Amino acid sequence: MSLDIQFISLVDNLQVVEISDVDGAVPRAVRIVGVRGFTSARRVEIGGVGIDSFVVISDQVILADVPDALLDVEATSMTALVVAGKLTSGRRATLVFAPTSQTRSVGGIQKLVQQVVKEFLSSAGSDRFDPAKGGDALSAVGAVLDPSGQSRIAASLAAAASRVQDLFLARQARDTRLLPSERLLSFSVGNLSFGLDMVTVTLGLVSQDGRSIEVPFLL
Repeated sequence: MSLDIQFISLVDNLQVVEISDVDGAVPRAVRIVGVRGFTSARRVEIGGVGIDSFVVISDQVILADVPDALLDVEATSMTALVVAGKLTSGRRATLVFAPTSQTRSVGGIQKLVQQVVKEFLSSAGSDRFDPAKGGDALSAVGAVLDPSGQSRIAASLAAAASRVQDLFLARQARDTRLLPSERLLSFSVGNLSFGLDMVTVTLGLVSQDGRSIEVPFLL
């Protein structure tokens, strides 16, 4: 078994059921209500903006300051993202691209996800010592997002996932130290959703110990 330094975290995307204003709060704040898991919250976003100041009231309630750009937006029109500091399920997972507050090592499925995502995003030929490395997924997003461009993007992302899978299967055949949870069985691109200037991709990953993860990913 070997370990990596963690810089990509696979964590729970906690379910939010309601956002409402906190009466009389200055500056303006909102109450975010969820199903459970808020005591493990490590990041809160409102309308895609990261919130520096939030308070965990209970396992189901968080109070958070409203970003300046959203001060005139009704609370019922806001969207909130609350992510935990750990992964308990593959059903509502999300990726956080940042070092942890304390440098830590990572193994198992977290290590596998980190390495696969890094390979998927790396430019082909960027490693002069191993030119075959790199899924080159980002180059696909340069296409125009009209109907024909969307088809090309979908085909390019699927090809990138296939390259990454082949690279990992070949690499794993030579490395006997890896645990089953750190070995890739399959990697694929699922649903794609096209916005004005972004693509949301569902990445599907299965490890050789049978764990299946589906992660929504913005490109």
